[in-house]
Amino acid sequence: MAYMTSLLLPDSKTSISLTQIGQVVAYENGVGILNLRGKMIGWIPCPDEAIAAKVVAMIDQILNNPGRAKKADWSMLKEITEEV
Repeated sequence: MAYMTSLLLPDSKTSISLTQIGQVVAYENGVGILNLRGKMIGWIPCPDEAIAAKVVAMIDQILNNPGRAKKADWSMLKEITEEV
């Protein structure tokens, strides 16, 4: 298993180095990824707060153990768009 060094966001256009992530926060309409200085460096739209909490937990697991982390699974976000 490879050591994970970056997080590819669900838009597949944005990759953020794990060393740059200081905080991951769930908001009413999505998940914000903040750098070490508190500046937002990534945004994941998510209208469902329960799913946003799961996204935060998934990213937290990746940050806490990048050596054992698997590629982020964004399928929970696709379920929301299919329901709408």
